[in-house]
Amino acid sequence: ADRPIPLSTLFIGGILGYLALGHIKLLPRVRNSVSWGAWGEPLIIFGAGLAGAALARQLQTERGGFRPVAFLDDDRRKVGRDIAGLPVVGNRTDLRAVMARTHAQTLALALPSAPRETTRMLTRIGGMAGARVFVVPSVHDMLTDPTGRIALREVAMEDLLGRPEVVVDAGALRATFEGKRILVTGAAGSI
Repeated sequence: ADRPIPLSTLFIGGILGYLALGHIKLLPRVRNSVSWGAWGEPLIIFGAGLAGAALARQLQTERGGFRPVAFLDDDRRKVGRDIAGLPVVGNRTDLRAVMARTHAQTLALALPSAPRETTRMLTRIGGMAGARVFVVPSVHDMLTDPTGRIALREVAMEDLLGRPEVVVDAGALRATFEGKRILVTGAAGSI
């Protein structure tokens, strides 16, 4: 009779607080593990930096062709963390295992300012793992895009060579060399 708050209130409040905290911790895990059906093709993002996080958030809000499922990054400090609601599960050597675990067949390289050698190596690793490889456009392309979207595109020859692709005038070549026997030496690149 002397208590303004009954003891049962403390007991019920403790249980409700425990359930609320459990809900906060459990909700992101449930959201990541629930299959969203036809939402999109599973996609692994290599590069858990600003571009990768922005790409993941964009794909999660658009719910279009791709559904990001995990990050890969060579920075060991990021492995094990969650970025944009997705786990960073390993580095480039873990690609095959992550593809098998997530059932993803697509890899996005979110490294807009990476050197050409890095893009070339990651494209080769992705190809050997059987993944379709896409790249995030350069910072310049993202800034000049009026929509402000990050548009994934397949790896182009310019991404690997570090220069624009050589355009050959086939008509002029045909007029000059048709019907002649030609010896080609040093067959590299555009030749």
